[in-house]
Amino acid sequence: MYVKTTARTTKNGPVRYLHLAHNQWDPVAGRSVPKILYGFGREDLLYSEKAPDERNLQRNIVDSLRQLRPLAAAGKPVFIIEYTTNPTLAAAMLREIKELGYIGYVGDRDLSKLSPPAFGCGQPDCSR
Repeated sequence: MYVKTTARTTKNGPVRYLHLAHNQWDPVAGRSVPKILYGFGREDLLYSEKAPDERNLQRNIVDSLRQLRPLAAAGKPVFIIEYTTNPTLAAAMLREIKELGYIGYVGDRDLSKLSPPAFGCGQPDCSR
């Protein structure tokens, strides 16, 4: 299993969602194809849709939250991933994500190398 991203394009640029996926053999195509098992999160919910560390438009944030609410209402964990190298901004991002009721991660944009978050995870059971 691995984390796969999918994107949709809005007038402000791409919006990336996170999914848990695995490869499944497709006998018709004669190759392995990704199968999405579960959609669970959103990248750049609060910042960086247009430029690094720049706050997203409020209407975009509200629209994304509307799309994530059914997952949370169903009791599913929802992950929000933000990217910054600014420790003060990272702390603010994690606080806001926690206030929204989601699980936050602030780290490197390359999700193929997830590591312990440099700024903590914003949850009580996190090591920071």
